Amino acid sequence: MEFTQRVAVVLNPVKPSDPKAFRDRVRELCAEAEIAEPKFFETTVSDPGAGQARQALAEGFTRVLAVGGDGTVRAVAGEVARSAATLGIVPLGTGNLLARNLGLPIDDILAALRIALFGQPGRVDAGWLRHGLSALETHRSQPELFLVMAGFGFDAAIMESTDSGLKKRVGWLAYVVAGVRKVTGRSHRVLLRLDDKQRFTRQARTVLIGNVGKLPAGINLLPEAKPDSGSLQILVAAWRGFAGLSEVASNVLTASKKRFHRASKTDFYTARRIEVVTASPLPVQIDGDTAGSARCLIAEVEAGALLVAQP
Repeated sequence: MEFTQRVAVVLNPVKPSDPKAFRDRVRELCAEAEIAEPKFFETTVSDPGAGQARQALAEGFTRVLAVGGDGTVRAVAGEVARSAATLGIVPLGTGNLLARNLGLPIDDILAALRIALFGQPGRVDAGWLRHGLSALETHRSQPELFLVMAGFGFDAAIMESTDSGLKKRVGWLAYVVAGVRKVTGRSHRVLLRLDDKQRFTRQARTVLIGNVGKLPAGINLLPEAKPDSGSLQILVAAWRGFAGLSEVASNVLTASKKRFHRASKTDFYTARRIEVVTASPLPVQIDGDTAGSARCLIAEVEAGALLVAQP
């Protein structure tokens, strides 16, 4: 472990139950390890962590902690990626999806904090997503980082319609409630191109692109999506009504690649680069954050682009 590191803490101030006690604990742990006094940067509604992380890197901090939910982690990681600094994660959100996939403790803040401060850096892949209403707009758009999953269709519609108040009260189950409301609907014809080679069309309610695949409740949505695999796993699913969605769920939960007829169809693919085009604009989500609507997506993986403190 490198004791000469300088620690910056990008903190969502509404996440710790006692922000002052949390700050004091970080200072105590740094002092015990003879690490210099940490510097704290608070996120805001207008800047959920990117600007603060950028400033921390400009000031020479070598370990940048993201303290908050998945949105805070993604914002900070987007700046830390491709740098020599290490990202430390203290998961205090609803899903804490990257933390789950890296085996970080999500129910023990102190244990997570110790790993974030002192854990050994390990390489994690980064996904980069561009999207737009046309191919030209998509190619010209700025790539956005995703560390968990991105896509469009049903999953993004769930994110759009999830009640924030319910989310605070019941956590990730609020997404289930929103999903039930969005079960009915029609599929869209999508054109997919994998690694600039394989090209085909599918009917889809959702196209999900994953860098990692584990969800709450022990669900492994994309079993071949690993944080250091150097590839992305893609799920393309179509269904009609609750019966069809039940078939999709069964297919996913058993990691089966069988294709159901009539009520549903589920396909899995693996690639380093994927292009998806649809005739009608569909809602987009990036690591659970809504990102407007698009007709075209381009996703690429960058192997080992991010150093993350791990157990």
